[in-house]
Amino acid sequence: MTDDIAKGKQCTVVLDRYGADGVAVGTGPDGVEVHVAGALQGERAVVEIEHVSQHRRQAWGRIITLAEVSAHRTRDHDAPGHRCGGCSWAHLDEVAQREAKEARLQEVVDACGGPARPMTSPLVVPSPRMGGYRNRGKYVLARKHGQVVLGAYRPRSHEVGSTLGCPVIAPAVDETARALASLMAHRKWSIYDERQGRGLLRYAGIRVNHRREVLVTLVVSRLVDRPWKTLVKGLRRQVEGLVGLTLDVNPDPGNVLFSGETEQIWGSSELVDRYGSAVVRLTGQGFGQVNRDVATVMYEHAARATLAPLPGRAGSSEPPALVWDLFSGAGALTQTLARLASESGGSSDILGVERDGAAVHLADGAARSAGLTNCHFQVGDANDLLFGDDQGDLPEAVVLNPPRTGCRSALLSALVAQRIPRVVYVSCSAETLIRDLAILQKGGLHLQTLQAFDMLPMTPHLEFVAVLER
Repeated sequence: MTDDIAKGKQCTVVLDRYGADGVAVGTGPDGVEVHVAGALQGERAVVEIEHVSQHRRQAWGRIITLAEVSAHRTRDHDAPGHRCGGCSWAHLDEVAQREAKEARLQEVVDACGGPARPMTSPLVVPSPRMGGYRNRGKYVLARKHGQVVLGAYRPRSHEVGSTLGCPVIAPAVDETARALASLMAHRKWSIYDERQGRGLLRYAGIRVNHRREVLVTLVVSRLVDRPWKTLVKGLRRQVEGLVGLTLDVNPDPGNVLFSGETEQIWGSSELVDRYGSAVVRLTGQGFGQVNRDVATVMYEHAARATLAPLPGRAGSSEPPALVWDLFSGAGALTQTLARLASESGGSSDILGVERDGAAVHLADGAARSAGLTNCHFQVGDANDLLFGDDQGDLPEAVVLNPPRTGCRSALLSALVAQRIPRVVYVSCSAETLIRDLAILQKGGLHLQTLQAFDMLPMTPHLEFVAVLER
């Protein structure tokens, strides 16, 4: 590493690409890769180095001045406004965001060997809203200068920066977060210090549904008696549509937000939400797609691809008789599959498999309330579902919707070994999707289509639906 790239030094960097996190990247002195928050591809910036990697030729810096400004910039780099770092493209116009995401999709297509069918238009299904779409907020709590801050840790630090006013957060979530901050500041609540491991209140989770009803979950380090009723009273006065306040007790000093151990303080411990035709029940801790509009379109796309007539059956228009939806979560995609199968007059049976027992209980109840008799759920880790001799009937189509870490290779190998005719893979990570598709394709499944969805505008994130057939 050279002295020119040491912490506190200034250098000029031409930003020529975006990293996986959406931060602009360029090459600095002596070929060091420099990441510059707030910069855009195509800009030339004078940068002050804030951090230098001890292991790689990488550094991170902040803009001092912009010598060349991108035509796609929507606001000055030093203008007042949101700076949490999560919405890394909040200052990039919609056209440039779309082009960057289409380029990313093409990279994934190339890495996967390309689909058998032509790419559909649009290449990336857009979100109807660029901002205000995020129906859930997760906040770190901190105290600064006598005030309570709700926000996120700044990159490579223990400092919490406020994320109030975030452009992608739904207004009802942001309003609730502001009310929480105000109420906690007035009562001098004990806020957790993660460096010292002391304090009570750690995180806040706020979820809003399609009816603008709000569920608040506070993560605490231990269960103690506090004036929770006073807090509820204040929230009910300030938050229209509040339906419940729950606690999640998490004493673990790690960075996992929720433990799943719930204590109900007031009202309901769950929220009913809708993704198109699917009506789901969500707790404060449970997973649900944060962009309801795009998730609805994506689930519909995945369901239609799954239930299409299988190849190799001359003259047959029958969909798969048995479908497994693995990593089914709250059951939104399982319900979408079941309803589409019923409406088309088919006899497909849909099984959702999810390791979270509480999520399975809620999903099963929601499906029964919706009158869906052709789907059911079971508790189990889909990664351990290796299709043994005692498994019973094998599915003709399997939907994979794993977390960001993807699937274990054993599950993918089992799908290949059992010659499952169709696999539909829903992914939130390009890297693990590419890795897992390589295993499936090597085993004889061929990539038919790959569609991307702009689930999180103002960020570089993409969701993918890949359809593979034998």
